[in-house]
Amino acid sequence: MRRPVLLVVLSLLAVALVAGCGGGTKQPATLAPSTALFYGEVELKPDGDQKSAIDALARKFPGSGDAGQRLSKLVDQGLREGNSKVSFDGDIKPWLGDTAAFFATDPGGGAGGDTPAAALIATTDEDAALATVQKSEGQGTQAEYKGVEYRRFGSDQVAGIIDGFLVLSNERGLKAVIDAQDADRTLDSSDRFQNALDGQPKDRLGFTYVDVRSAFNAVPPSQAQFLAPFRRAFRDPVVATFSAQTDAFEVTSKTPESSLSALGVAGLGSKGSDLIGKLPGDSIFATGGPDLGRQLGSGVDLAASSVGGRAILEQGLRARTGLDLQNDVLGWMGDYGLFVRGQSTSSLGGGLVVQSTDPAATRRAIAGFQRVLRSQGGSGVSIGRLGIRGADAGFSLKIPDLPQPINVFSAKNLFVVAFGDEASNEAINPGSTLADEQNFKQASQSLGSGYKVSLYASVPAALVLAEGSGAGSDADYQKAKAYLTPLGALVGAAKPAGGNELESKFRLTVPGG
Repeated sequence: MRRPVLLVVLSLLAVALVAGCGGGTKQPATLAPSTALFYGEVELKPDGDQKSAIDALARKFPGSGDAGQRLSKLVDQGLREGNSKVSFDGDIKPWLGDTAAFFATDPGGGAGGDTPAAALIATTDEDAALATVQKSEGQGTQAEYKGVEYRRFGSDQVAGIIDGFLVLSNERGLKAVIDAQDADRTLDSSDRFQNALDGQPKDRLGFTYVDVRSAFNAVPPSQAQFLAPFRRAFRDPVVATFSAQTDAFEVTSKTPESSLSALGVAGLGSKGSDLIGKLPGDSIFATGGPDLGRQLGSGVDLAASSVGGRAILEQGLRARTGLDLQNDVLGWMGDYGLFVRGQSTSSLGGGLVVQSTDPAATRRAIAGFQRVLRSQGGSGVSIGRLGIRGADAGFSLKIPDLPQPINVFSAKNLFVVAFGDEASNEAINPGSTLADEQNFKQASQSLGSGYKVSLYASVPAALVLAEGSGAGSDADYQKAKAYLTPLGALVGAAKPAGGNELESKFRLTVPGG
């Protein structure tokens, strides 16, 4: 769907604009079709605890006034810089309602092949809302579908007013809304949708709903056979809820253990691993988890189910490397961690670290990988001796156009694949660890009890890399930096929830005073 300028502005509002008090606006799910594969909804004017939290967060960023006032100024500034014909305060704010949403459905075989999709924005003044679109996009031409009038702009951009909402969409998206209303088959009336929302937090800024099973059903039959295992795993829709805390933006979701069982990783999502805390303390990004061998084995089984079984893959690996998939590769792999570090483009590096339960098998795997690379490495690729202190087996791989080597080695009951010698050394002998870093400790503790970190991204470390790579002289970067500096880290984890579900949580921390 090619979006008009105003839709871009309103999409930004749907993500961020919060001001005033909530009202009794009809929910946009009463317009979206029940066949929606994706649906996202946001409160534009939250009240109560969410408004208090947003205002507390806003005070940590540049500007004055409450969150709504600050964001209004930013949006108007963006519109002016983009030479827009409309302003937020003068043209949009007077009619903007309490909620907004976006949906997309199965593209099907309709004319043009466009995916039916639309933005739905609540309005308190229907005429003013449509007039703002026309001010931005031109008068357009009048069109009608099943007695509903709307305006058509360009080849496939339309705008109309339906039941108190401004609908900005492609033509198929608007017609999907009208058809859903006409047949009384809206998302709000779907038991599947309501059941997915049942038990989700009510105190929220918004949520997203993804009907994964229906998305798989939309895949052409010729490709569907490869998706059968995933269709079994994702029988139920996935809902993620967005909320604000005084020190973070938070996203939570729940996954049935039955889905994890179908993927062969039941119990692993909440188990976590302490290895992530042992990764280099200056990591910009780090992630990790338990039992990599089992996770990879489950992936192999899923892939093998579509190509005739695991035995075929095992035979292929043995023929090329002389390795047994389970005994020489997967069987020794324990917890894993992945990190990226560096303070400039030239020092950027990272690595995969895997705990080994059988060092002898790990060395056999390394030798097998080396044989394959020697025989099929390609032009310019060279394999040399490893120069990493403390390594007991391994090799160094040099590839044209890569400024640093890729080192593959074992050391201290660890298997490491790292980009660059410095990252290789840090992988096994870090000067400091993430567990020692205040930013990591604060972010992980903010998750609450029962969670073990599986993902971490440091905003301060990312800013150091950006400036070390020359971004400090860029005017746009300097503008953005003022709004990035208050951020701490993005941290994610999971833990068991009631009803045989796994609860995942992601927090973008804003630790300032």
